[in-house]
Amino acid sequence: MFRGDLSRAFNVWDLRRAAQRRLPDLVWRYVEGGAEDEVTVRANRVAFEAIQFAPRTLVDVSRRAQGVTVFDTRFDSPIGVAPMSPLGLLRHDADVALARAARAANLPFVLSAHADAPLERVASAAGRAPWFQVYPPGDRAQAEAELERALAAGCEELVLNADVPVRGNREYNDRNGFRVLLRLGLRAMAEA
Repeated sequence: MFRGDLSRAFNVWDLRRAAQRRLPDLVWRYVEGGAEDEVTVRANRVAFEAIQFAPRTLVDVSRRAQGVTVFDTRFDSPIGVAPMSPLGLLRHDADVALARAARAANLPFVLSAHADAPLERVASAAGRAPWFQVYPPGDRAQAEAELERALAAGCEELVLNADVPVRGNREYNDRNGFRVLLRLGLRAMAEA
């Protein structure tokens, strides 16, 4: 049985169990959970489980390639690292580590607008400016300042996040005093 040694992690579920053992319950529930009754979380799992590979046998695969060109940049695979936050709850400098890993694997990396590490430091440490997540501006001056920072850090790709017009109703976190901005209540601090 997998007990934390990554060489013994045979699948994503092994890694999930290791993360659950390592993290305080409030942080784990934030990462693992969703809004309200988590209907969308369950629907996403069902949708992913419905995807199946169609094996083709006796096909020459000696010259296969999964690389792709996106915005005039060649990547080794048609996947990338999506924006996630606040990763600092999971590991110190997680944004930097993910950006470095994405660069090493030659994959796109999208830095969350709510990242714990400053954009400039992530770009410098990773050796490549990330793609940068932006939200539709509520405060136009603040949005322009963020875009200027992104451009100054070398970001050439902006990823517009249009799926969050209002904050998700994360009932479990609200009940337990957990806030993403780390205004932890006494119960959350005791748990951590």
